[in-house]
Amino acid sequence: MALEDTIATLARDTKLAARQVANLSTTVKDRVLLAMADGLLERKQYIQEENEKDLAAGREKGSSAAMLDRLALSDKVIESMVTGLREVAALPDPVGEISEMQAGSTPVRSAKKRGASLRVADRPTQVTGPPAR
Repeated sequence: MALEDTIATLARDTKLAARQVANLSTTVKDRVLLAMADGLLERKQYIQEENEKDLAAGREKGSSAAMLDRLALSDKVIESMVTGLREVAALPDPVGEISEMQAGSTPVRSAKKRGASLRVADRPTQVTGPPAR
């Protein structure tokens, strides 16, 4: 499979997975995040051994020291990843939350929900005059 096809497949799968994860309960999402943190710690040695193989291949191909430094998974980097996952699990779940609502002079309101802008048209509550024919 060509690199472009692999990337396209990964992007499609990621988009589908994101939709599925968004529909999970907060409890399940938090358990997954905490399990990922625990998994990083439990498999730290294996992850670092595999990372070292990748870094060695990068050195052989002439990757810059700066690039290799960014890719290196030191104890500090893995601990930072674990801390980040645990911090995210401790945050309130924002999925489905409306963060901003604005009413204008027209019967259309604008809302922002998780980065997506929504426009909601209010249905009139009172109709005057005869019905249209």
